[in-house]
Amino acid sequence: MLWLRERGLRWVLQYGRQAYAVGGVRKFWGGLITEAVGGGKGLSDGLFEMAETAGVQVRYDTRATGLRSSIASRSQGRLTRGSRSAP
Repeated sequence: MLWLRERGLRWVLQYGRQAYAVGGVRKFWGGLITEAVGGGKGLSDGLFEMAETAGVQVRYDTRATGLRSSIASRSQGRLTRGSRSAP
């Protein structure tokens, strides 16, 4: 979450679903106290925006045929066939 926040994704406390009042203090339960602003849609929109900013091409109906990697074994991209770019 820190990595996402550093890249501009905003988070809020989940007061509605993950918290209840005890003696005037909010108590959080379930181990999940934050959510992206806008919920799941906000998270998805933020991730797509970050990918676009980084120059990532999003493709649909695409099968991976290989994987490009660097000497340090870091993924650098996918080889694809039959792709359709995102609108």
